[in-house]
Amino acid sequence: MSYIYLQEINCQRCGYKFAGYAARTSPDHAGVGCPSCGQNIYIPLQPGVQYNEYPDVQQTRTSTYTDLYQQQEQEARLSPRHLLKVLVKPVESFKELWPITDMRMGIMLIVVLSVLNSIISYIAYEVSGMSEWSTGYGGSLPMSYFTLLVGIPMAILSAVAVGWLSAKMAGSMGGRANIRKTIGFMGYAAMPGLVFGIITSAIIISGFVEMPEMPDTNDPDFDQLEYDYGPLLRYALVMGAIAIIGLIWALIVAGAGISVANDVSHLKGMGAYFISWIIMAMVVGGVSAVIALAAMWL
Repeated sequence: MSYIYLQEINCQRCGYKFAGYAARTSPDHAGVGCPSCGQNIYIPLQPGVQYNEYPDVQQTRTSTYTDLYQQQEQEARLSPRHLLKVLVKPVESFKELWPITDMRMGIMLIVVLSVLNSIISYIAYEVSGMSEWSTGYGGSLPMSYFTLLVGIPMAILSAVAVGWLSAKMAGSMGGRANIRKTIGFMGYAAMPGLVFGIITSAIIISGFVEMPEMPDTNDPDFDQLEYDYGPLLRYALVMGAIAIIGLIWALIVAGAGISVANDVSHLKGMGAYFISWIIMAMVVGGVSAVIALAAMWL
């Protein structure tokens, strides 16, 4: 038996399209298992076409997760225990989630966790008085409302876009470019963000770090040289350190999801997520800045 590489393979069962190696079972046909649903696909070969053949399976790409993609997919369902397990054993969790997670489930989780995170931040801003910070910049839209009105839709769209882009990025690294599974796993990968949202909000509400007063730059008596920026800098350092730890944790968890979804190494999965996240952060940052400037005129 020999193996051939095909640029486009279509699964008639789930509609998934991918490139990969197929076993040449006869001069006219080849066969391969769908990496998305596990269905056996029989591919008619065009006569007269020269295919790149490999006599030994060892010469083809070795799967990172052997036999995982041959599993039969089950009806998609939420696994509550994996919401916590994914925080400490992400690779093992995503391998167990493979048969029961699809894109719809992932988007539902992204929506729910984004709403929860934004509500928690809203409460923290209101309780701590940070909702009035925007006034110091001359705006009239409190930060708490900005978080709800802008943060929720931006978080949802960003997570889906990062999942899509990460799958494409993993495909360029030799992976399966499985968009459906990648976005599905992004729902569980949003858990570190929720955990650190709770931690950050708890620190803000408890007063563990002194809450700085934002300078009113519109006050004609405001003097930038005499203003004490110490509390503001200390607050920024503490919150910045927490944010960095949270981002590293999110990178490890999301990287594992991308790795399992696309059959690439964990390191490549982290790389795909990091690049995608940077691209989306630039886009979201630009859009948020425009919205914030517009809010100043409300």
